[in-house]
Amino acid sequence: MKLLIIDDEETVREGLKKLPWDTIGITSIETAEDGYTALEIVATQHPHIILTDIRMPGINGLQLAEEITKQNIDGEMIVLSGYGTFEYARRAMRNGVFDFLLKPSSPAEILNTVSRAVERVKYNQSKKAQKEVKNFSEHLYDNAEKKTCAMTLEYIENNYMDDITLSSLSESMHFSISYLSRLIKKETSYNFTTILLLTRMIKAAELLKKTDLKIYSICEKIGVNDQRYFSQQFKKIFNKTPMEYRKSELDNNEWNLMKFIKKMRDNDD
Repeated sequence: MKLLIIDDEETVREGLKKLPWDTIGITSIETAEDGYTALEIVATQHPHIILTDIRMPGINGLQLAEEITKQNIDGEMIVLSGYGTFEYARRAMRNGVFDFLLKPSSPAEILNTVSRAVERVKYNQSKKAQKEVKNFSEHLYDNAEKKTCAMTLEYIENNYMDDITLSSLSESMHFSISYLSRLIKKETSYNFTTILLLTRMIKAAELLKKTDLKIYSICEKIGVNDQRYFSQQFKKIFNKTPMEYRKSELDNNEWNLMKFIKKMRDNDD
């Protein structure tokens, strides 16, 4: 742990520096004679504990605390001063000061207070590390889920003409039915049945534009056995019957599944 001692009196700085800091986990000590120097050290050395006097030339201890709070700099500050009025203490605490000690304070009292600040820093570091690990894990998990969903949609696009079900999909992808169902809904906003239907209708639209196949032949190619059902669903999705779509000169989009899903989401909004 790094400690920064700030006091305009050299004898005080040197006296504090000689305390047995290593016994409470302090391994590095810097000193500053004024607030301006202290701010430079804080910005470059990032001390974990700051032990400062209130009354100093330039920037006093409380102004220093305010500046450090504004800059959102990590570290615990302890104010040490002979000006022990309640107002000073209240103002110090309001600016994120860990504790307020009155001069003269015994070495034992100073060490004890700094030791508690060290424990606070360790606790905050632990919480921060846990949060970073959690965020990193969630990031990896999200990326893994997106990759799994992309692979699942790719499988559907490659096998839409077959009689695939959520059960057969889970066997092929080696994931549980419930997981795949939740994942597809999370990443696309639609369930498996709708995604399969959309895939088939997109392929049907492509065949309508690029071939002269009869409707019943297109139904066979996309894995739909009921021609009437196909026509009903196609019109719901494209707002045209299959024949109207084939004759239309305006709708010549080259659709892929995710592009089409985005279009449907935009229309819903």
